[in-house]
Amino acid sequence: MSDGNNNDSRQSAEVALLAKELNIYCQSESLSEDGIRQIIEQHGLTHNNNPHVSDYDFFCLACYNKRVTEGIIQCLLEYFPDSIRATDDNGRSPLHYACSNT
Repeated sequence: MSDGNNNDSRQSAEVALLAKELNIYCQSESLSEDGIRQIIEQHGLTHNNNPHVSDYDFFCLACYNKRVTEGIIQCLLEYFPDSIRATDDNGRSPLHYACSNT
């Protein structure tokens, strides 16, 4: 296997781990903007190098969490701008979940 394939596999594994951590955290009672940023920055992400994440469930989970704030939504969009187009299996977007929190 070439070094390029190893790097791609390693990056895919890192992105999967990030998404898993965000999924868990976005469902938690301790959801906060600072906590989201801490997880993202632990994985070395910046606003300019956001990875392609194939599953943005964490964004829907955050929007469904009663602790969600506008700041949390903005933070996730800063790092994962493509997540705004995410939908779940029922076609609901993160905005649907945020609106159901009222």
